[in-house]
Amino acid sequence: QISVTLEEELDFIRNYLDLEKFRFNDRFAYEIENDNAENLKIQVPRMLIHSFVENAVKHGLKPMKKDGMLKINICNDGNKVNIEITDNGIGRKAAKQLDTNSTGKGLVIVEQMIETYNQLNGTKIHYTISNGEDDMGNIAGTVVRLYIPKS
Repeated sequence: QISVTLEEELDFIRNYLDLEKFRFNDRFAYEIENDNAENLKIQVPRMLIHSFVENAVKHGLKPMKKDGMLKINICNDGNKVNIEITDNGIGRKAAKQLDTNSTGKGLVIVEQMIETYNQLNGTKIHYTISNGEDDMGNIAGTVVRLYIPKS
């Protein structure tokens, strides 16, 4: 099954995050906010959101000693649903310098997954990745924005 409901994907993500929090001795917390219950019914590619969440934990939050935060914000935007995944981790540049064991294939696989899903379903899912900022304007963490058209 190539797609699941957003609700199913979020359930899987909650289970994953609860395990990782336990594994890392509660060095991070997470929040999931949704502005419309109808959003939970949309179909999304299986593991798409999870892939970005896993990257945030693995590369951004894991190196932190405490006070990590991951937020998933889901907003209804007319004919699409916007999903923002934000972490206050060490940032992409620092993570790249630290992580010498990474294959770097994660985003390539995500892009292939989105391309295949879009072709099979006639949709135009896309995403952006940018640096997050702290209150002083310094790079802090990563922001992923997913744009998923409603069927």
